[in-house]
Amino acid sequence: MPIIYTYPSATPTTDDLLLISDVSETNPSKATRKCTVGSLVALVGALVPGSGTVTSVELDFQTTGLTTGGFTSETITTAGTFAVGGTLVVANGGTGANTLTGVIHGNGAAAFTASDVILTAGGTQEVTGVLPEANGGTGESTYTKGDILYCDATGASLQKLAIGADTNIMVVATDRPGWTTPTSAGLVTSVDVSGGSTGLVFTGGPITTTGTVTITSGQLVVANGGTGAATLTDGGILLGSGTGMVTATAQPLNAELLIGKTATDPQLGTLTSTGGTVTISYADPNINLEAAGAAPVKINWDNQLTLRGGTSGTYIPNVARLAQYWRLGDYVYMEFYMEWNQALHGCVGTVIMENLPGSGVSPLGATVEQGSCLITVNNGWGLGDTQVAPTVGRTGVTADDEIIFRGPNYSNGGPLTDTLWTYLNGDAGPWALAGTAWWLESSV
Repeated sequence: MPIIYTYPSATPTTDDLLLISDVSETNPSKATRKCTVGSLVALVGALVPGSGTVTSVELDFQTTGLTTGGFTSETITTAGTFAVGGTLVVANGGTGANTLTGVIHGNGAAAFTASDVILTAGGTQEVTGVLPEANGGTGESTYTKGDILYCDATGASLQKLAIGADTNIMVVATDRPGWTTPTSAGLVTSVDVSGGSTGLVFTGGPITTTGTVTITSGQLVVANGGTGAATLTDGGILLGSGTGMVTATAQPLNAELLIGKTATDPQLGTLTSTGGTVTISYADPNINLEAAGAAPVKINWDNQLTLRGGTSGTYIPNVARLAQYWRLGDYVYMEFYMEWNQALHGCVGTVIMENLPGSGVSPLGATVEQGSCLITVNNGWGLGDTQVAPTVGRTGVTADDEIIFRGPNYSNGGPLTDTLWTYLNGDAGPWALAGTAWWLESSV
């Protein structure tokens, strides 16, 4: 067994010596030999098969359809990379096609092709056979003109029903359709109309084939939604009579009214004035009632009126708040009396009386008729020529239930404002405020 040692380095170099000992050699002179590492490496090329240097590499695709560098073959003599392209033909395991869209079709040794699914193309069927019901088909491949498909049982059980004979009708027998010859049994063969108790008379019936039934006479009675009358007075007023025939009054004359009468039909009549206290006149289309000198009816309005300042503050007189109003002709009149014996607090601005009568008689707008009032006791307005009574009016207020107090000489005088409130707020009085206001009812 030979034993090799390196000498002198632990890691051999080209010039290092190798000491070779062959213990099987009996001749001492031959038992040990030496050589360099370099001489040993030089022997490898000659001793190892396939050793040497590559100087040329060729890649040849021949008839496979593939290319390298755009050609079927290419040789590299130094260094480089083969750029493979082309399309691998079917004979070498390819498809022979660059792109394929849809269903792929083989064509023997020719290139593959692809297309949408074609059921029939030029007589060549790609889908053959009969699609069964289980797959959404009918299970039938041929039909006779007029055939009808129907389900014979639950599940996949479509059946064909051949066309029936002329004039046959389809009927259902034992849960299945079928054809039969029609008969007159159960068919309408005659139609007639009877007026019965409606009051109407019909002619033209009975009809056995075709025809028209006509109302020829009679009147539809009240019980069936009619009037029971053949004619009604032009312009008359209809009067009901239970289930009896509807009747009509005569056409009313000018100013005539339908006036009720206990336990009998109402009658046409006119308004009259006993004693001549009311004048009644007619002006198409209205009836005018006008009191002839009758005393007006006064309506109580006590404990309603209140005071407020045009800028701020309100006050309710604590002693008396008396008022009443009435209509006379086109006017509404109101007389009032308010009294208190305590100083006011917080009222600032113009003196306004509010909460006038409502329900269609309160004044509206700024330009309405006026009134006058008397402010007495400590202030003394209206007690003499130097203390002319103030007036009341609407100029300067916006609410429809208010009037405002103004100084004497209304056309030039200004509203009674803080001067009066200074008296009222600083002195417990007693104070009294009385007067009359009026306005056109037509301005309501």
